[in-house]
Amino acid sequence: MEDEVDEALDICPLWVTQTWYPLFLECLISITVRLPRHKDLLTLVYNQEKHPMRKKMQLVGAIVSGSVSKRMEFRKWLLTRSYRAGNQDLVNNIQVHGQNGLCGVVCEIAIPLDRLK
Repeated sequence: MEDEVDEALDICPLWVTQTWYPLFLECLISITVRLPRHKDLLTLVYNQEKHPMRKKMQLVGAIVSGSVSKRMEFRKWLLTRSYRAGNQDLVNNIQVHGQNGLCGVVCEIAIPLDRLK
């Protein structure tokens, strides 16, 4: 996301094995929110049928930015958050989604995954 996008809402699959997922984590300036699964949430544009992966696919939403300063500010803010008791140190750039309530790790900083209320 090297273009000059100041802020954008990104809704995407929680799909850690995709090549674009680390870039998504890198561009975050907000905590990710897991969207609830709903039978009508994913439909195919061209024929309005329900998406074949709708029962397995988990969508998340977050604010992303092309601004390096906004991304650094968000990471500094994340460092001030308290960890819940029992969290383990993360050694990988990408943690399996949902474990310990995280969507991933960027620069050794854990990124939480909240639920939409």
